[in-house]
Amino acid sequence: MSRPTISSKGRFLEAFRECGGITKAAELVGINRVTVFKWRRDDPKFAAAFADAQVEAAHNLEDEARRRAVEGSRRYRFKADGSPLLHPETGLPYFEEVYSDALLVLLLKAHSPKFRALEPAITTGAATVAVYLPENHRDGEGA
Repeated sequence: MSRPTISSKGRFLEAFRECGGITKAAELVGINRVTVFKWRRDDPKFAAAFADAQVEAAHNLEDEARRRAVEGSRRYRFKADGSPLLHPETGLPYFEEVYSDALLVLLLKAHSPKFRALEPAITTGAATVAVYLPENHRDGEGA
């Protein structure tokens, strides 16, 4: 195997920023994932750049979580035979906008101290939702 070049390090970091996974980013640029760990161990500049890329990858994931929670995503519906279900008025493939309540709760907990400490949670079959009631005294006041 030829010695990795600085450009392969840069290509890896760019791929890692986008996908957020060491294995996937290494595959995308044609290197072994073990090489990345060696680079991190042996090259302080790469280790620092990797740490920066990790932060950026986390921001990208958070942006995607926010999009799915707030904007939702399209889920097309299909018949049992696999053919698309058509909207009765337009004749176009039928879809539903699907939102993620679980991601919304996680984002609220990550960004708002008042949501972070909420317990107990009410668990349903679809999602876990923490309920804040003033009588729970979860705002730091009361018993």
